[in-house]
Amino acid sequence: MLRVPAILVAMATGGVVAWMTLTAHEDTSAVTMVAEPPPMHDVLVASADIAGGAALDAGALVWRPWPAEAVHSAYITRQARPDADTAFEGAVVSRAVASGEPFREDVLAEPGVASIEQPRPPDTREIRVFRAGRGEVVPIR
Repeated sequence: MLRVPAILVAMATGGVVAWMTLTAHEDTSAVTMVAEPPPMHDVLVASADIAGGAALDAGALVWRPWPAEAVHSAYITRQARPDADTAFEGAVVSRAVASGEPFREDVLAEPGVASIEQPRPPDTREIRVFRAGRGEVVPIR
């Protein structure tokens, strides 16, 4: 006798749950979020590995986009020096520069001053000169 009311209560509860499930309106449409790309600046970088003491040729330096927040003040940007990719042709670097490394003017050797990595002429000797906190190798004859 108690079975019939229990079955009716269970069926009524099931009906209420089914009705609540069908009438619940959830927005199931997919939300697509598009992240804006970070602002970029063109930075002068080495297109290939450059050995210390090597002279820069026409294709040694290229412009590459670089995130604006990662641009160091020593990097050469297109906004600051638009002709820099060709202006350094023939210049000698004082240390090795890896491919893709941002190029900086302090990598250039001073004219007439040899660095440790630069090959020296065979008929010269070297002495180390300390000037302004930098040790430089100066070839003498």
